[in-house]
Amino acid sequence: MQLVIREPRTLLHCAVEPIRPQCLATCHHVGEGEKANAIRNAVEKVLNIDNVRTGGLGGSATTKEFTAATERRLA
Repeated sequence: MQLVIREPRTLLHCAVEPIRPQCLATCHHVGEGEKANAIRNAVEKVLNIDNVRTGGLGGSATTKEFTAATERRLA
């Protein structure tokens, strides 16, 4: 069985939130706010500047294409 991720942006958001210091009041964070913000900024640039969007956001990019675009922004 293959796992298909329809909306990688949501998955990344869920992964980033616990490492942001701003969520200290609501959860245990791990103090990696800089990294979390870098990921969040990369995703926003991929969506709003590069216009790479998966089907869930009205685009045609695959999850692999979205991930590759995000990785390029993080490099």
